[in-house]
Amino acid sequence: MKITLKPLKFEMKSTIVKTFLGLSLISLYLMACHSQNEQAGLIGRWQYYTITKDTSTFIPVGKDDVLTFNEDQTFEYHLELANKHKKGEWQFKDQAIHLTYHDPDTVRIFTLDIISKDHLKFHEGSVVFDLNRAY
Repeated sequence: MKITLKPLKFEMKSTIVKTFLGLSLISLYLMACHSQNEQAGLIGRWQYYTITKDTSTFIPVGKDDVLTFNEDQTFEYHLELANKHKKGEWQFKDQAIHLTYHDPDTVRIFTLDIISKDHLKFHEGSVVFDLNRAY
């Protein structure tokens, strides 16, 4: 009677590789879902709370100053006190909000800091934009 032993090293390596690949795929899926949830969370009307640079007021804001992200990937903002009004397209990717303006043609990229149901905070360099959901 002849007894043959299976190589255990190969089975262990195979199991480790399969586990690693499975966890990697799950992580990618969860990151994609999280990104889609953040993008959907941006949609709506936001009221500016503060715009600061190095913790000091950079642009004064009032109750009528708003930023709106529309479902069709367009945006517009109105900073009444500063007399600034812009429109364009928006995109969310790589944890950043990309705003494309048409007057003049410009793309600005804002790093997302906080997004929740009622609070949005992002920055561009040392300028921090803090907004609350407008109802």
